This record gives sequence, C-alpha cells and structure tokens, in this order.
Amino acid sequence: MGLFTVTTQEYTNLPPSQVGNGSASTNYGQTYIFTVADFTTETSPVYADPEGDGAANLRILTLPTTGTLYFNSIAVVVNQVISFANIALELFTYVPDNGTTTLYNDVFQFEIADSGSGIFVS
Repeated sequence: MGLFTVTTQEYTNLPPSQVGNGSASTNYGQTYIFTVADFTTETSPVYADPEGDGAANLRILTLPTTGTLYFNSIAVVVNQVISFANIALELFTYVPDNGTTTLYNDVFQFEIADSGSGIFVS
C-alpha cells in the first residue's frame, strides 16, 4: 500500500505596503468629522495592501498640539486604536482650539493595520 503526502506551505498575510499623508481644512469653531477616505484614498500616496486587504484599524501615535481629537466624544490618547468601522460611523473627530483665532496647522501621526495581517504600518 502506498502513502501519498501533501505538504501545504504556510501563508503569511503581509501588512499594508503603503500608508500616505492626508490633510483637511475646517473653519474656526467647526468640528471636522474624519472619513475612511481621509486615511485611505485621499492620501498621498493612497493606502495599498499586497493582498488587497482593507484598512481595519487606525492607531494614534501623536496628538495635535492645538486642537483635540475625539472618539465618540471622548478625548483620544496616544496609542489608542480606532476601527475604520467606527470612523465610517463618524465617531472620530477633530475639534479646533476656539481660543486660537489665527490660522494654524495641527498635525498628528498615525498607523494603519489591515484586516488580514493586523500589523500596524505608518
């Protein structure tokens, strides 16, 4: 009697290959509501993943110095993870500092994890 063995190699789902920079504008006293596109298709370069996996989670690495990021009306903290499903529900916002009346740019850093690997990439 013969024996036949089939060996299946492991599959490694790779993390996103490209996470770009984004920008937005808001008026004095106006809350900005982030969208999924703000972090995926409206970035330079656009979000890309080797297997085509969608963006699953956003991790905040630094906070803006003037305004405040909020998730579900609670101030965001460094290393907080926000799902893109919740971003699509309009739960992630930026509120400018209404005490500052001059033009200013506020910056924060983030990473994205895809739905396949779960590995964060900035």
